[in-house]
Amino acid sequence: MPTPQYPIETFSVTSTPHSTSITGIPPMGQEPCVMVTMPLSVAKELCLILRKQLSDREMKQGAEIIIPAEIYHTMGISPEDWKKGWLG
Repeated sequence: MPTPQYPIETFSVTSTPHSTSITGIPPMGQEPCVMVTMPLSVAKELCLILRKQLSDREMKQGAEIIIPAEIYHTMGISPEDWKKGWLG
């Protein structure tokens, strides 16, 4: 049986002292389609893996993956911080 795929356009993240949940929201504001809950240690591993894969992809493509400037601002970092390897 193939693994189900859930295309999302936006997401929300919530955390407790013991876990983190990511809720995916599909295009056009439909109801959330998937929620993934994991222990904080797994969430941290996921962040590290995604950071490495995205940085590698940017290097291979020779182009930055563009995100809105307000996302950097909300996170309190700059695009240069991402390039330098900011991990929080």
